[in-house]
Amino acid sequence: MYKYMVVTPTFVEHFGFIKNYLKSADKYLIDKSNITFAFIISKIESYEFKKIVKLFPDLNILTLNFEDILEHYNVNKEPEELIHKYGKFSFQTLKKLYAMMYLDAEKFLILDSESMFINPTNLAELFDNYYKNPVLMGSILKNRLKTCDLLEAVLKTTDMLTSFKSDKFFLENFMWFYDKQILNDLFNELGSPINLIEKNYKFCIRKHLMQAVFEITLYQNYIYKNNDKYNYHIINVDEEVEKNLGTEQSEKYVNKFAHKRHGGGGLIEYTSQLLTKRNVAGMSQLFKNLEINIMRCECTTASNYALQKQFISYIKPNILAASQFHLFGINNTVKNKFRVIFLESSNFLMLKRNLSLFFKPISIVLRPFTNIYKWFIKPIVLVIVYSLVSLYGLLKKFKLIFSD
Repeated sequence: MYKYMVVTPTFVEHFGFIKNYLKSADKYLIDKSNITFAFIISKIESYEFKKIVKLFPDLNILTLNFEDILEHYNVNKEPEELIHKYGKFSFQTLKKLYAMMYLDAEKFLILDSESMFINPTNLAELFDNYYKNPVLMGSILKNRLKTCDLLEAVLKTTDMLTSFKSDKFFLENFMWFYDKQILNDLFNELGSPINLIEKNYKFCIRKHLMQAVFEITLYQNYIYKNNDKYNYHIINVDEEVEKNLGTEQSEKYVNKFAHKRHGGGGLIEYTSQLLTKRNVAGMSQLFKNLEINIMRCECTTASNYALQKQFISYIKPNILAASQFHLFGINNTVKNKFRVIFLESSNFLMLKRNLSLFFKPISIVLRPFTNIYKWFIKPIVLVIVYSLVSLYGLLKKFKLIFSD
């Protein structure tokens, strides 16, 4: 039995992210011998994935074909059929849930392909510390200024599948730790993964909803519904934001979240994109107090890098999830910082745009000469060159052509 298992479903288009994921784990993971990484792929992707795995001999890596897991549970469908019918979100949920059912472990951490370790990490300690005082962090739904279509669909289908209308949305961080016993309780009560996805599929057709089951909201809603049994500590994220920012700044933060994220995702899920000089200290303290060590940080730009750096430096998270487009961990190089801070800055892009306007008249003046080259000089040169090459080839093959 595996004591600590990290599960990551992936596919060929994300293999570039997997290289950085494993490279960062190889650099920052302190307790490599304690941890097994399980990747769930399709059979057709095995050859390409093995080439990546070979680059990291010091990591314990287990590769599973999703087709074999489906066959084990008598699901007689190919992955292509499942993703075509149920969509990418529900398909990913099937991969994660069936993988955790299949693997011989009691505790799991789900990491997505785009995750990256950014600080020295004892992953066994993260597991142990989390389960000493397991928590659910939820934002209050009635406080939302907006909700997007995807979020509405996820909320309605999660409520339907769990037969429980939650007042909170729990996708607030990426500390996606799973307990096998709770998963077994969920499946015994609600049905197998494929039955849940099929039930949701029919529900979405009737209600004209987007087909999307997020396993983390399903799992955490189930715990919340049955928390008399599981005794998780429930954290009200709205209260934490106000406590750390004060009334004025918390209102501005909530408004910015509604405007920029359009009501999608968790209230503090996208904090790295909502930082200002006035809220960065308070939000950093919030994350530190709640011991959020796996979080989202992405879309680093010239304008937000200083704020993100202050945020990350104070919290010192172990893993950044859901995006590798940032300047931390193995991405913290002079080349990357020069590209983001200078070459992709608004001032430099404006400089390029105006320089192109400056040179545009010159290109117009030179256009007749360019056209003469394209119409006359280039074809003539190519005709001469290829005539000589063809003649040389004919002489070399002369005997062959006229031989019996």
